[in-house]
Amino acid sequence: MCDFQEACLDEERFLKQKSKVEWLRVGDSNSAYFHMSLKSRNHRSCIDVITDANGTSHEGDNVPDALVNHYENFLGYQGHVSLDPSPELFTKKLDTEVASNMVRPITLEEIKSAMFAIGNDKAPGPDGFTAAFFKNAWDIVGSDISNAVLDFFNTGKLLKQLNHMLLILVPKITTPSRSAFVPGRKISDNILLTQELMHNYHRNFGPRCAFKVDIQKAYDTVDWDSSHKFWWVLVFIELWFHNKCEKQHIVNLCFADDLFLFARGDVDSARCIMNSLKDFSKMSGLVPSSQKSTGFFCNVPDHVKMAIMSTIPFMEVKLPVRYLGVPLLSTRLLYKDCNILVERLDQRIHNWKNKLLSFACRLQLIISVLSAMHVYWSSVFILPARIIHDLEAKMRNFLWSQGSFQHGKAKVSWKSICVPKLEGGLGIRQIGDVNKALMVSHVWSILTSCESLWVAWIHSSRLKGRNFWDCKAVPNCCWSWRKLLQLWSLVRGYIWSRIGDGRRTSAWHANWSAIGPLSSFLSARVIIREGFSLQATVADVSSNGSWLWPDA
Repeated sequence: MCDFQEACLDEERFLKQKSKVEWLRVGDSNSAYFHMSLKSRNHRSCIDVITDANGTSHEGDNVPDALVNHYENFLGYQGHVSLDPSPELFTKKLDTEVASNMVRPITLEEIKSAMFAIGNDKAPGPDGFTAAFFKNAWDIVGSDISNAVLDFFNTGKLLKQLNHMLLILVPKITTPSRSAFVPGRKISDNILLTQELMHNYHRNFGPRCAFKVDIQKAYDTVDWDSSHKFWWVLVFIELWFHNKCEKQHIVNLCFADDLFLFARGDVDSARCIMNSLKDFSKMSGLVPSSQKSTGFFCNVPDHVKMAIMSTIPFMEVKLPVRYLGVPLLSTRLLYKDCNILVERLDQRIHNWKNKLLSFACRLQLIISVLSAMHVYWSSVFILPARIIHDLEAKMRNFLWSQGSFQHGKAKVSWKSICVPKLEGGLGIRQIGDVNKALMVSHVWSILTSCESLWVAWIHSSRLKGRNFWDCKAVPNCCWSWRKLLQLWSLVRGYIWSRIGDGRRTSAWHANWSAIGPLSSFLSARVIIREGFSLQATVADVSSNGSWLWPDA
């Protein structure tokens, strides 16, 4: 089997190289093939009309000028800084040794290590040379590259040709590959926690309000001259904590440039938020975008709402809205909330209709492209069954289509091909299984108490000292939490606890003994009657390897 897999890998490498042979042979010559390829590429990438920030449309030859003017005003603009942050804001400081290590000279070994850490197929710049070229030719070009990098760190100047970049316009959406630059922090933490904190915003509980603040040009207008004094400090000293987050002292959630603020539904809270945002702008040069920032209100009287909106000039919106690329809900997830997934997949298939694709090509597109389009949503929601059915139906029709994607008859059932190739299938993963597997990872984070704001909130607000396996869904709990608890039966038998000193393993609910969890045949009444606590650990019910349970 190992030899077979190696042969398949060699074949894949051969086909990958062969795909470039035609272009290398006639692609760069003045031939019909060259002009046909160039015309097709220009047609796909050409921008005919563009609208600038002022709402003015530019067409034809005016499009390049509009782009240049926009980015000349956008990139590198330095915000006005008129206020230094107070020293009391910095409660955590680096040790002198760590701080000195951050500004020490760069070594040749670090430069080489950074280059060799780049993937082989990654292109550092628009010159077309991938990292594989530099790795293989390091003995020849390594010294020149190292000297150029060292010169940049020593002089602060970079050769203009090295600073060229490819400017690509993409829709402003949040994907799973976007990072908040915090090690260990996941984008799903903010989404799950925000769903919890916005729960029941459609009901008359409160009054309370929340604000989604968009920091205008967050990473392009920082005053780098004063960045040594602070790094994205935003502290609301006078704000009240969210009523569900007093233990975590949460008044805001921030992921990259997406900021969520929670407050009481009164004018004083709104005025405090606005004053804090103004101070933050004076310290950093970063300005909230009034056009893109929004406010949410729950059970706030109309006259109070008008006063708040006059203090904070944000637009009022109703849930659901888009937050970090997914809908922010106060109730359960509906089909209409996820319908955009079906539309995107259908549009992607439609874009392939003009290409002659074999069965093998369609299969590879399903595995590599279509099966990945739902993954981000599947990592934070249990998708509705109807959405899963529609997505798989479109993938199935695309696989068995004939000619110009005309409907074809399936040769094998979908369930039969959605198994690994070693078991006789085609290697396609069923969306429902992937969805459950991704959501189970959150259960594992709770069980292992990983360092996460959402996990800490779950332990303090949902579990409250209890074991996850003993937790039941209360009637008023968040929809996402209820769905997560429904995965209990799927993973219960596959998670075992390895006993160390026994102080972190639940005696009754953890799967640590050969007979399974003791709570499966010992009721809570029996445990309490024998003098033990329901939160007891293995260390509490044993001593020197002996069981402390009373003899019958």
